[in-house]
Amino acid sequence: MPCLQSVRLKTFQRRIEMNANELADYLDNSVEAMLISEQIHIDQAATMLRQQQTEIETLNRFIEERGETGQLIMWKAQKK
Repeated sequence: MPCLQSVRLKTFQRRIEMNANELADYLDNSVEAMLISEQIHIDQAATMLRQQQTEIETLNRFIEERGETGQLIMWKAQKK
């Protein structure tokens, strides 16, 4: 299993496209912490990524459901 530093290096070297859930799964399944405290942070990061993906999907559904209205809301928010 790769350590956290090698994951950073590999991710930087190869621009991997994945959503937050896929990255969380990668952290859970492929990253081995050198210290217990690192593992706690890895677990917290994976949880946070899953929460963010849920929020992203909710916002995307909101925008898709509203079609042009959603675009207008976003445009008005950006103009302020």
